[in-house]
Amino acid sequence: MLNRRFIETGLAEVWKYPVRASGQAALFMLDIDNFKKYNDFYGHLKGDDCLRQIAATLKKAFDGYNSYVIRYGGEEFIAVVFLVERKLTLELGDKICRMVENEALPNADGGVVTVSVGMCHMPSTVDVSLTECIQIADKALYEAKKGGKNRAVMLDVPQQAHDAAPLQEFFGSTTIS
Repeated sequence: MLNRRFIETGLAEVWKYPVRASGQAALFMLDIDNFKKYNDFYGHLKGDDCLRQIAATLKKAFDGYNSYVIRYGGEEFIAVVFLVERKLTLELGDKICRMVENEALPNADGGVVTVSVGMCHMPSTVDVSLTECIQIADKALYEAKKGGKNRAVMLDVPQQAHDAAPLQEFFGSTTIS
């Protein structure tokens, strides 16, 4: 699976020069709900198995799309999908939640492992920086967690998109787990 370094190198280049991926795009930020509790209950080896299964499910969800699926860190993943309309972005976010839930991995509370998804949709990668989209998707992820988890929330890029802080500055921040 691609990792966070790919965001700084390959993805940043594709984003900056959208020759093969111009048009609408979406960035998904996914977090496994209550993963610390899962690791504490089952142990880190089972936690690694869970991460691998979620990664496989996420790859399956984006199969056939012009996309990249990236392990962002810990229990967080990012996916970027090019040439995707807003309505389909919403559908994909919900589909990911259902696919993970349907895997029926037992969680520490007697239920199943779920994920929360934050999404940012934009008319074009030319109009907004990758950093800003990550920040918007992160905010949407926070809203999904705050709204009860196991859900997808999408925020659009503001009308007047502008460059945000450099990628290396953003990597110092954290997201809600």
